[in-house]
Amino acid sequence: MKLKMSVLRSLKWHIGLLILITLLTAWVYQGADSKLSQSDSQYFLDEITAQIGNPGKHNIQELAGFVASDSGKPFYTVNLYGFHKTAQYSTKESSLSGEGAFSLFSDVMLKLMAKQGAHPIFSSTKIMQSQHGWDRLVIVRYPSRRALLEIFSDPKFIEASADKWAAIEKHQRFTVEAVHLPDLKIIWFLSSLIIVFLAVLKIRTQSSDNRAT
Repeated sequence: MKLKMSVLRSLKWHIGLLILITLLTAWVYQGADSKLSQSDSQYFLDEITAQIGNPGKHNIQELAGFVASDSGKPFYTVNLYGFHKTAQYSTKESSLSGEGAFSLFSDVMLKLMAKQGAHPIFSSTKIMQSQHGWDRLVIVRYPSRRALLEIFSDPKFIEASADKWAAIEKHQRFTVEAVHLPDLKIIWFLSSLIIVFLAVLKIRTQSSDNRAT
């Protein structure tokens, strides 16, 4: 009887863990935010427009079109970067390389993206470097347009933008909606198998220990 109770408790714990991981992953990865309302859109545009000196160097007209076309779905940005040999700050001189300054910006940006459920899925310093003069290619997945606007509105992003633009000599960005393969369902399925396997392994171990005693 004690063995059965122990097995049931162990199984319930693992099933609960599986459900929690699945829900959290779905919430973060698929995007917890709904499609931007008109008032939300205007709020973010007003916030970003009011930033002194436009530190993020946003094209407000393009940004407004980006917001207006919100489908509520996740999207990707494909970024090409060409760096200055030496970081070009408008308010100070620096011996820091362009890549070094961009690393400072990236440290901040990665934390802000993680906070919003966004993340880079590919980065390379080799792609097209010799042919077209690009130093880095970065592809980032955002769960929603709201997530990106939250980042643009964050004071930490505004401050870190000085390092970004000191680093960059040229930059191209493409925004696309697409399916990321393999689909997340495969990851969920594999995670489920692992958790179930661990649960069965633990139950068998407990059964063996009880029989031995």
